[in-house]
Amino acid sequence: MVGGFVEIEGFRDAITLLKIDFKGDTIWTKIYSEPLKTFIFPKIFQLQDSTIIVSGGIADTLGAKPDFMLMKFDKDGNFIWIKRYGDSGQNVIRNCIRTKDNGFMLIGIAEQFVNPPGYGDVYVVKTDNFGNIKWDTTYGTDNNYNAISTISSLTGDDYNIT
Repeated sequence: MVGGFVEIEGFRDAITLLKIDFKGDTIWTKIYSEPLKTFIFPKIFQLQDSTIIVSGGIADTLGAKPDFMLMKFDKDGNFIWIKRYGDSGQNVIRNCIRTKDNGFMLIGIAEQFVNPPGYGDVYVVKTDNFGNIKWDTTYGTDNNYNAISTISSLTGDDYNIT
């Protein structure tokens, strides 16, 4: 499974899914778009039931601040659902993992009127396998985090964010 985005006139306004075989031959290509939406940094998971999860960011093309996003597609690349997570600030996703309970954990930065741009508090969203929020929280108080890029499972329900 390969994924990316389509950029038209400076806007990344579509998610592209490409399924290839072991020789690199195309099995199918699907493009998903929403009017006036921009997609950011997609990451793809193929689940045991062959459905596909895309995590990343989504924003209104006309200047709105981005949110975290999860999208689900069936095994043939047909759209099932999309979920958005975030507050009124700019929420920049950095990573997403599958959790032991078959949900997802998304991490990134929640920026609230931050100077310099790109810094903020750590923002974590934990979902179930349908993308419904189980909990979300921010860590930090001085808007001084930037290089959040890794989240890993330790033991049980404990996670390490670096």
